[in-house]
Amino acid sequence: MVANNELPDKAFRHAGSRCSVALLGLSLTVLLASGPALADDLPQRKSGLWAFTSQDNAFADWKMCVDDTSYNLVESDIWSDFRDECEVQSFDRDGASYKLAAKCLSGFTGAADLFVALDGDFSTRYRLSIRTESAGLGGEMVVQSSTLDAEFVGACPEGLAPGAKEMRGGMVVLPPEKTAPASDWAKP
Repeated sequence: MVANNELPDKAFRHAGSRCSVALLGLSLTVLLASGPALADDLPQRKSGLWAFTSQDNAFADWKMCVDDTSYNLVESDIWSDFRDECEVQSFDRDGASYKLAAKCLSGFTGAADLFVALDGDFSTRYRLSIRTESAGLGGEMVVQSSTLDAEFVGACPEGLAPGAKEMRGGMVVLPPEKTAPASDWAKP
């Protein structure tokens, strides 16, 4: 469905969804039945300090201390309340590339379709592409997308807790209090 770490455009998704409606039920059944096996296939980042940059998002310039034993990549990098607010529609893996589509509902954003592509070795680098689609105030479709590049830069500095982000300029953003274990994010 998603190739070369790029997210599908609207025309491709609509054409693909018309052709594969019958397969969607089968895919969801396999996804729901494969919770523990799926959890074993999720990327685990190397513990330590990761630097994030983006060519298309000027605000994406931070360093984050990572320890995936106590928090997970999806809730820290993609959607902070993923487990509570999103339902996985599809999940695919091809080597070190992961594709995820989910329907999310948040009091902050309302209903949104979420598309994610992850690629990398997760011990030295990875790339994360995110696209959300939601209805705007006038009912028009609002599309937001961004691609983040993450690079491992070493040990976490003293005082920067796992999940905390040090923004450009030195401001520290603490992780949300509520996070799910890394192996639980894609479970139904």
